[in-house]
Amino acid sequence: MKKTIVFLALGVGLIVNIGWLTQGCTGKVPSVAQVVATPMPTDVIDNFSNGENVNPSLCESQGGELLNGSYGASSVSIFQLVANPAISAAYPSDYAFHFSGSVTDSSAYPALILDILLSSPSSPYINATATGCNFSGIQFELNIMGDDTCAQRLFGVGTASTVNALPGGNCAPASLCGNDFWISGSNDYIGIPFEGKQGQGWQTYSYTWNQMSREGWGVDLNTCGPAACQTCTLSNCTPEEEQMMVLTFKSDGNDTNPGHVFVADYYVDAFQFLP
Repeated sequence: MKKTIVFLALGVGLIVNIGWLTQGCTGKVPSVAQVVATPMPTDVIDNFSNGENVNPSLCESQGGELLNGSYGASSVSIFQLVANPAISAAYPSDYAFHFSGSVTDSSAYPALILDILLSSPSSPYINATATGCNFSGIQFELNIMGDDTCAQRLFGVGTASTVNALPGGNCAPASLCGNDFWISGSNDYIGIPFEGKQGQGWQTYSYTWNQMSREGWGVDLNTCGPAACQTCTLSNCTPEEEQMMVLTFKSDGNDTNPGHVFVADYYVDAFQFLP
């Protein structure tokens, strides 16, 4: 198991996921003066060698960053850069990111959020699929700690057609937004690939675009061409729907045990697109 040692606390904030930004406060992690910006290949999203900032050389990116958030009855307790031995042989880094918090389950689906914005407000998205950088999917490292008790852990991509509360997002009305592209488990969007991984150390996850589909709740205002929203994936999108804005980790109770307090506790590292 890769050891982790706290390197620098970046602060704790309650910043709502971009799908829900209109419902709470916003903010970002303070800059990390000790971390010097390091250019990397254009397929690398973030290995945290640049602190909370996305790789400045990422294809089509104009500079992104990390945000943390809580929706409903939940709170973030740890959101910090940590010292870490290199985990990616191709693009090593001495850092990873630690995220932890608690969420009280209810039918309102409160959740804890970790977002990686892929670009800046002035140029808010990248075309990572066939019409742009021509990547085939995404890969990252995840270490779910043994005390993580969340009922579900999700990973997804928010695009211009699913985001409404940031420049470049064109989803409306807000009540129907956040219908992002998630790693699918069976016929729903529950994060099956992450279940049973608590306390097992660092794991590598790789997914192609056709493995990421919309949740299917609400009304899908953009249908990825002829596909219905439940079967629409990032591999059959229109150019507008390929405009990727944010990578999102979401942890919650999924209304499985109302009133119960679930704990989220995990580390992430080595985000990159697949050729």
